[in-house]
Amino acid sequence: MVAFSRNRSNSYGKEAHVTTSVEPQAPASAAEQFALRQQSPLQRIQHLLHAHPSLSPLMVLIVACIAFTIINPRFAQPATISIRALPTGPVIAKGGISSI
Repeated sequence: MVAFSRNRSNSYGKEAHVTTSVEPQAPASAAEQFALRQQSPLQRIQHLLHAHPSLSPLMVLIVACIAFTIINPRFAQPATISIRALPTGPVIAKGGISSI
């Protein structure tokens, strides 16, 4: 229990004593207890991916780029990146995959 106490003067020159106490409340239901539990980093990532499904392809792309760069260091060089980016120009310009 935490108690706060202070004296305040009102407009009549009399002092008023105010005490406020704050007690932590236990969760009322099992659902609240489940929501307040500690989550592991893997559970946080899973929750993030379920909340924002568009992040999944981005994470796959990043992991694939890292893996290919580890396998072949030339994968991340600017010259090879530009070669890989050339075929995507017509797709982006047309707005779909129909040009491939």
